[in-house]
Amino acid sequence: HLFGFQQAARANGNPVRAIALWRLAQELARSNAQRLGLGYIPQRVSSTHTATEQARVLAVPGLGRESPAQVVSQCHRIIKAWCHTDSPLLSLRDVLRSVPAAGPHAASLLATCQMIWEQMFTRQPVRGHLYSVDIVHIAKWLMVTGARIPASFGTLIIDEAHDLQPAWQYLFSRYAGGCIALGDPNQRLRGQLRPHPAAKQIWMGQSVRIGNGVEQLITTSLALGGNDPQAVEFAASRGHITARRPFDDPGQAPLEGLRVFGDPSALLAFVLHTAGSGQEGLAILPASARELRRHGLALIDSYRQARARISDRWQATAERLASQGLGALAMRIEAGLDLAQLDAMLARCADTANAPLLLGLVEHAKNLEADVVTLAPCCFDRSIEQRYYHPARSVYQAMTRARHELWLPGDGMDRLRSRPMPSAG
Repeated sequence: HLFGFQQAARANGNPVRAIALWRLAQELARSNAQRLGLGYIPQRVSSTHTATEQARVLAVPGLGRESPAQVVSQCHRIIKAWCHTDSPLLSLRDVLRSVPAAGPHAASLLATCQMIWEQMFTRQPVRGHLYSVDIVHIAKWLMVTGARIPASFGTLIIDEAHDLQPAWQYLFSRYAGGCIALGDPNQRLRGQLRPHPAAKQIWMGQSVRIGNGVEQLITTSLALGGNDPQAVEFAASRGHITARRPFDDPGQAPLEGLRVFGDPSALLAFVLHTAGSGQEGLAILPASARELRRHGLALIDSYRQARARISDRWQATAERLASQGLGALAMRIEAGLDLAQLDAMLARCADTANAPLLLGLVEHAKNLEADVVTLAPCCFDRSIEQRYYHPARSVYQAMTRARHELWLPGDGMDRLRSRPMPSAG
């Protein structure tokens, strides 16, 4: 989101201070720790210790058939899920929602979760970082400890507010300096937006980006998205045309503008093929590049474990890739693709300021726009749902990045309409 804002600010000379949510979390954590007299400032960190080592330090016992390390891993999942709720207290309900089979061990699991949660915000007597602490953990900690955002920030304009977690919604609702939350509920790819009851809502259906020509596509995706029952009808800009450009073969799509992918495997396969053929002038959105590295490394590790006979999951992965038309990606990994080659490829695709073609995953295309936008075929297949994103809202988000040309598979909308949609929540 900040990447898109910075791109626009550079173009317009906008003097407004832009601050990422994680930076705000860091500033609030510092002042809240001082208020509480902690002598320690919680910060976003990645653990340098395994679950086994965490269990040993805290003397976590096993529960039933679960080892101490497995119990710790379950607790981290429970805590993370709780942080995405508006509940101020961890409860048995949170345990059973994440681990339905906890049964008679639910109370013990809850006690362990509460202990880990407390320790996550306590200085640990070990080298490195015992636990991973993410922005969602910090926001929840700020919420439950009664933190407030200082009014000295002035008026806050919160972009992409539809993606705020409940803890952030709570913190902003108590802000004395005034907030303007800008968002589009139909771009919330997971779950349903629940605005604060005291907020005054103003709806706008007039687009300044999408022109005449694709209104029916947008309206269809909105109807299927089902996340904005109070919104007014969508209206395209009358100042220009946005032409619909259907294609049968992705090779017909232009190598310019923004190309959006719904599946990291498909994006990785495209980059490997395009870079391998000597094509230059493409770059990957920074957030997508980080996800691509993580995803590529997971595929490489899966194949290596299969060769070492540690795990047999690679065969199923290779079959899934083949069924998606990505058999060449599996073959490339089996041919010896390694992390050094992956990093070198990503480094060649880092010049987002000058590349004619930007590539990215749908969740990272927010706050961007381009004269030419192409939706890859994977935006319309089941890979979106397998990543727990709403398919219609994902398509809507990608399509609404376009100004003058919108390229998409000729049968894409038919495929979208023929699939059952998940519930709005």
